[in-house]
Amino acid sequence: MFLKFADEGIFDLVTANIDLSGNVLEFSGAYRPGSFEYTELIFGVRQVSLEIDVGLTPGPQGMQKENWRDPLIGIRHIRPLGERWRAIFRADLGGFGVSSDLTFNGLVGADFNMTEHSSLFMGYRYLTLDFEEGGFLADLTAEGFVLGVEFGF
Repeated sequence: MFLKFADEGIFDLVTANIDLSGNVLEFSGAYRPGSFEYTELIFGVRQVSLEIDVGLTPGPQGMQKENWRDPLIGIRHIRPLGERWRAIFRADLGGFGVSSDLTFNGLVGADFNMTEHSSLFMGYRYLTLDFEEGGFLADLTAEGFVLGVEFGF
């Protein structure tokens, strides 16, 4: 996931510009217990990279970058809705004080199998991060619609 936010505020004689950009990359695996037909347990690592640029006019400029990795565990439920469609529900928690205090990722959507090895995903994601280290504080929530293509091999 790639993130880019920008905002500007005018306060009397000072203009403040804030830019936040970054990415979230996840490496995860899934295990389906034999007794659950459509439900999988998820485990993995989420890598977060953020850059914050702040500028005051007139005044100083500043930039800070931070990268961190968090373990994650969760659950995913994939329910067939016919021959080519599937409903997908996912929730995971991460951080646990390793880097972030706590993260939550929730996803709901539908998957359309275009071919045997590719599919189109449409859905809605909610991701929240709570990270603090050495004066860098990120208490963020990103939510919105998701569109993606998946290739399997």
